[in-house]
Amino acid sequence: MLLEGGARNNAAFLKAELVDEISLVLFPALGGRARSKTFEAGEDGLAERVRLNLDSAEVRAAVLKRNSSAPRNSYASDHRTDDKVTRFRIRGRRRAPQT
Repeated sequence: MLLEGGARNNAAFLKAELVDEISLVLFPALGGRARSKTFEAGEDGLAERVRLNLDSAEVRAAVLKRNSSAPRNSYASDHRTDDKVTRFRIRGRRRAPQT
């Protein structure tokens, strides 16, 4: 099952232990309401998003999976211990407005 949502929705599924895997996908656009805790669609969906040009993207993290030997609500990265890959880095710039 694919879960898309903001902070409340994500937290509810995590607390209910209904999440087995976390995969983060980033798009070169930002959107959301001013008071949102995360980037989520506002009343008009993503109509008010800020479009960005993606200059580069570097995957430096692995998918998080529930660690069966860890305490409840604990997640561990599934990358090998010898990997030096530890986080995500994205660079972009704001697109010029279309006329």
